Amino acid sequence: MSDDLASWLEGFGLDPIDDVDQVAGRFLRHCRRQAAALRRARSARVDRALFADRRALAAELADVADTALLRTARLADPAGALANAWDRAHRLLGDDPIAARAQVARTAAEALDDVCGELFAECFRRRGRWLLAPGEPYPPHAPDLVKLFGRELITHPASRGDDDVDRTPRLALAPDSGGLEVEISFANVHALTPPTADAKVAVILPLATPTTELTWDDVPGAAVRSFFNVRPRDPAAVAERICGLLDEAIARGATIAVLPELCLDVAGVDRVRLHLAARGWPLELVAAGSVHTWQGGAPVNLATVMLRGGAEVTHTKFNPFTSPILGEEAIRTSPARVSIHVVADDRGRPAWSYALLICKDLLSRFARDALAELRPGLILVPAWSGKTTSFELDIHGLIGATQSAVVLANQADPGDEDGASVVVVARPTRTETVTVVRRGDVKPPQCLVFHLGTGAVE
Repeated sequence: MSDDLASWLEGFGLDPIDDVDQVAGRFLRHCRRQAAALRRARSARVDRALFADRRALAAELADVADTALLRTARLADPAGALANAWDRAHRLLGDDPIAARAQVARTAAEALDDVCGELFAECFRRRGRWLLAPGEPYPPHAPDLVKLFGRELITHPASRGDDDVDRTPRLALAPDSGGLEVEISFANVHALTPPTADAKVAVILPLATPTTELTWDDVPGAAVRSFFNVRPRDPAAVAERICGLLDEAIARGATIAVLPELCLDVAGVDRVRLHLAARGWPLELVAAGSVHTWQGGAPVNLATVMLRGGAEVTHTKFNPFTSPILGEEAIRTSPARVSIHVVADDRGRPAWSYALLICKDLLSRFARDALAELRPGLILVPAWSGKTTSFELDIHGLIGATQSAVVLANQADPGDEDGASVVVVARPTRTETVTVVRRGDVKPPQCLVFHLGTGAVE
């Protein structure tokens, strides 16, 4: 059977010497393609029968942890542990060779994770390519949620029974989500910091009546009625107001601040940036809402997160607002991308991650699918919507699928929109999971401060 094993391995297209995470990723990709066959093998308990072979393969490849590089010909050794697993699986599933091979692939991926799964993140980081193709391996990051939220957490996705068909504890495959791009960025791994157990989040609500305090332009010659260039009618005054509310957030001990969508213009974002720099960057991060601007000659809705020290990350909205009255938001919607920004702990190890979306991006099925796979620690969502029931329902589902925390900062008009949520703080805990503040319960301009660990309003 060893010749069959060697031929099978050749079909994986492995390099003679390859990064170990890439090798494990090829095995996981086979498991994804043959998921039904892998379920058949598991139903027959072949995974249990091959557990000793997994341990033997891990012992045989223990030296791979020295370099995280694998001479892939070792896998085809007819006297090696993988060959033994191959033979055993085919004996146990003699009438189902496809299931046998799927289980062998799974066993190999698990053994490589056992040997040097802690090095997968460094392999990925060393290559310096953050944008992933569907099915490409990446290192998921399991934040220390107990440290932040306590022990009463909701059930982890990996404990739900069939989560690990195509992932190991320290390696997963990028999803194929309707053309949505996936980015796992280490670019600011040392500029970002994980939230602490006493972290406070400030939601800044600078506008009392967004539809009257903001203005926008109709887009001439558009195929359908369209609008762009949403901005404050008095941009300097709004920017100064926001700087004052940020000062209040700082005085109240907040380390994270989130502003609603389109509450500033480009000059206003610059004013906030200068204000934070002059104060010595007192906040760990500020999600400074979003602005309508131009990027590469195209109109975009761009959100900016300012980090302590001045580094920044951005997100471009890909799911535009539409209205029977205003028409559609005239922004570029491609490429559509969900980015996960990885954070290191004080020992330089990946320990947390953030994601940033704008308003309707959160309602995209493909975005939710991607987030369910990527499982960021904290998702920040600047928004402007008078209808928020869908946001609240989707946030409930999202934290169940990911164990992520979510902070939504939304602006809405008083009156008919009093029932809209202007703040949603969701946490992966069994009790007091979601804190919601309605428009009718606040009086903007206002700074609201929440304890991230408990969801309590200060």
